[in-house]
Amino acid sequence: MITQLKLKPKHVLLEMPSETEEEVVKMRSGLYLKKLGDARYAPTHGTVLTTTAENVRIGDVVFFGNHVWGAAKRTAFGDPESKDTPLPSAYFALVEEGKYYLIIPENRLYFIKRGEDIIVLNNHVIAEPIKREQEIHSGLIIVDLKEDDYVPDLYRVFLAPPDSGLERGDVVNTLIHCDIEVENRIQNPVLPDRFFLIESENIVAKAI
Repeated sequence: MITQLKLKPKHVLLEMPSETEEEVVKMRSGLYLKKLGDARYAPTHGTVLTTTAENVRIGDVVFFGNHVWGAAKRTAFGDPESKDTPLPSAYFALVEEGKYYLIIPENRLYFIKRGEDIIVLNNHVIAEPIKREQEIHSGLIIVDLKEDDYVPDLYRVFLAPPDSGLERGDVVNTLIHCDIEVENRIQNPVLPDRFFLIESENIVAKAI
């Protein structure tokens, strides 16, 4: 049985979501067919079956980067399209009776969905970008029609670690290119598309 595996300390065993049927999703660049099992849209979450991690419980749904599942499969099964030996990674995939599982260290997790609660891990802050204000020149309202018209490196906090000194609604400045965009709703069905993950150490200022 997969749940009888003995994990290393601070690791988590996850059951990965089943592949979904293709469905049409409206994205900023148009309509796309998304599939949970596609390499480009690999799953970014799984349900905890066994854990030796202090902050994770059985039954939690935990979220991680979209590169993790691909790295786990390459480590476990190799890459059929490459003759090179895959580089070792911190992740490992398993398969049993047609279901897929993932072993991942706790320190590679972004956040937890526990019931109705969302709990951030490893000093991550969940935030949303702030749109540019409309500028008025000569009595005319000038509007940039680009859909992604946001102030760079400025965010409004949605959720932050308790000891970060940040609260929901705070506006923060960050280092350049330190954000991780939350994927679309098939990969990450908990948060809106425009939410970002930011490490607390990359927040340089809070608006007063």
